[in-house]
Amino acid sequence: MVKALLVNGAVDMGIADIPNSDEGWGRINLGNIIDTRIPTGYFDQTTIFTTTGETWAIEYVPADPNEPVKVSLAWTDAPGPGGGGNPDALVNDLDLTLSGRDGTIYHGNVFTNGFSTTGGSADRVDNLENVFIQNPADSFTITVTAADINGDGVPYNGDGTDQDFALICKNCLNLNPFEILEPTSVDPAYAGPYNNPSKIIAHITKPADHLNKSHFTATVGGLPANVVTLYEGSDEYVLEVLPPAQSANGLYDLEVSATAGVQTVSDSETDAVLHADSSNVDAVLVIDRSGSMGYSGYMEPAKDAATLFVDLMSDNDQLGVVSFDHIIEVPHPLAVVDSVSRDAAKQAIASLTDRGLTSIGGGLQEGQNQLTNNGVATHPWAMVLLSDGYENTAPWVNDVLPSIQATKTVIHTISLGPDSDQALMIDIAAQTGGTYSLIPSRDPTVVRQRLGQVYSTIAGAVSGQQTLLSLTGLVQPGETDQKSVVIDSTIAEATFSVNWSNSTSTIYLTLRNPNGNTIDPSAAVSDPNVTHVSGPTYAYYRVISPTLTTGVWKMMITGGSISSSGIQAMTSTAEESYTALVTGRTTGAAVTVHAYFDEISYQANEPIKLSITLSDDQPIPDGEVTAIVGPLVTVGPSPQIQASAALPNPILALYDDGRHGDGLANNGVYANTLDASNTVNEGVYNFQVFATGTASNGDRFARSLQQNVSVGLDSTSFTSTYQEVAFNHTCYLPLILKP
Repeated sequence: MVKALLVNGAVDMGIADIPNSDEGWGRINLGNIIDTRIPTGYFDQTTIFTTTGETWAIEYVPADPNEPVKVSLAWTDAPGPGGGGNPDALVNDLDLTLSGRDGTIYHGNVFTNGFSTTGGSADRVDNLENVFIQNPADSFTITVTAADINGDGVPYNGDGTDQDFALICKNCLNLNPFEILEPTSVDPAYAGPYNNPSKIIAHITKPADHLNKSHFTATVGGLPANVVTLYEGSDEYVLEVLPPAQSANGLYDLEVSATAGVQTVSDSETDAVLHADSSNVDAVLVIDRSGSMGYSGYMEPAKDAATLFVDLMSDNDQLGVVSFDHIIEVPHPLAVVDSVSRDAAKQAIASLTDRGLTSIGGGLQEGQNQLTNNGVATHPWAMVLLSDGYENTAPWVNDVLPSIQATKTVIHTISLGPDSDQALMIDIAAQTGGTYSLIPSRDPTVVRQRLGQVYSTIAGAVSGQQTLLSLTGLVQPGETDQKSVVIDSTIAEATFSVNWSNSTSTIYLTLRNPNGNTIDPSAAVSDPNVTHVSGPTYAYYRVISPTLTTGVWKMMITGGSISSSGIQAMTSTAEESYTALVTGRTTGAAVTVHAYFDEISYQANEPIKLSITLSDDQPIPDGEVTAIVGPLVTVGPSPQIQASAALPNPILALYDDGRHGDGLANNGVYANTLDASNTVNEGVYNFQVFATGTASNGDRFARSLQQNVSVGLDSTSFTSTYQEVAFNHTCYLPLILKP
């Protein structure tokens, strides 16, 4: 195989005249050998000939008809007689031929001007044969023939007359049937109004490795759609598809086809694309109320953050609340969100108290029951699961998760504290396509702020919004901190939010639009396009067009009365930490960014490859994309956030240049790899991605997203040191979870 690789990747020097006595098959080029962007077939000693006349064959099509097809055959011949014996150079002679559909035949090593030519005869001298086709136009068949088998080409296998071989076919494809995984008729993709479509994401199994966007086409409702970007994962392709305009709202069929040469394979899904004037979602908050939530100090911050989530839901969404300990309850059944049900959901959350054991599986099971029985078939379904411990009573997650995976439900998980079952929560999110977040602190003020940020981010993800800004800061009494965010013309609705850690502190949020006009709570009352909502630890504005104009908006974050407890007690000056978050609901062929890891999880000292797609109605190849890696949360009794001056977070620049694992250059896929030296510690690694640039319509844009991934974590990575208290009337039973 090494010989075949070296020759197949070699470059002709000067004029095209290989092979020749001056350069042989050309100069070795390692870049060509390791280039995975070009589809290549590899066969390394998988076939053994034992009899003269046996053949091996495979059919291919050129992956790119504008590039040459290069086939190399090499084998280790059996030892010759030596001593001036048999004059034939080969003991075992193999022949390579390539046959086109039109009957054209190319023999190995018959070359003119650096490429194969028809005619000639089989090579009877060399144990290396090549066929290089300069202009491949159609499918072809590669055949290896055992022209003469006389010796032991495969020693020590008990057969004295045999021969194996290695073969490489560069720029060769053989398409297999594939399946559309998402969207489906059960879980259709929302594509915006029929006359102003938005992009959808399609996941498919792989018909072949190393395909590019040009190999794929798609139709929606029988009309051609635009495949904007293509990301290749380990076992799937992810296509970003812009549907065509249709004649009316409703459900439409999706068909995806892959074509290489004369080969085409397709799959279709009925009613898989939904056009509607608005996109609403069904979401269930699944909240742990076990005893540890109380004595760890998590219950009240969790309730505050869940209340923020309720406020962030849009009218006509559906929202439910499920609580779990060893008893599963539904304090607020799944219902359409309006002013009345919103207040009812908040009251239901406020009524929760800590008690009992932990049945995470029971909470998920009831959350799914709410979606199955009361959910809207055309809405996306999601659960947001929060827990601080290990499950210790049935129903168990492993028993209920398979039935949930069979639905369209996405589960976003939040682990609270160092004693949470992080491995389980990571797995639940990974198995259902959700996000995973870890809040390692035991400080209630830190937990409150981080939970507010996490719930706000998840609320945007559940409703399909893009994150435009996510930054933290500190503010002192009477001081105003300013954050700027770019709103481009494809953002139809933006939510500007701030949340802070201490419920006894006050922070005021006002907005300043690109014209310099101020939007405050009083202005929101008189403007029907602005909604203002505030709570003990949060405030936000939701602004829609036409009040939402294109340009740079400013968030003015002002400190009111600031408490000196919690984090602030460690400083000499009273100040409050906050998180500013802006999410946008896009319209039409908006700028979108999506992130992908090449594995679900990693081992310590293993590199992590991150890829993102950046596009509007076409790939955006000239953006600036950067990922900040951190905080790194390590496992153990006291997880630490390692960041700041002691250990600066790695900054990873992502590229769309064809040289950083991103596939072809300028295709809207950016990638880079975090070196293994940065993954020494086990834990949860957070990647915060920032993408800026100019859209196809000339607008400046900014997008942000966060992705977490585990490194070296499994069920043995965590040891709970807390006691869980089982409550049953007046009897308290301490249960040690992993002493």
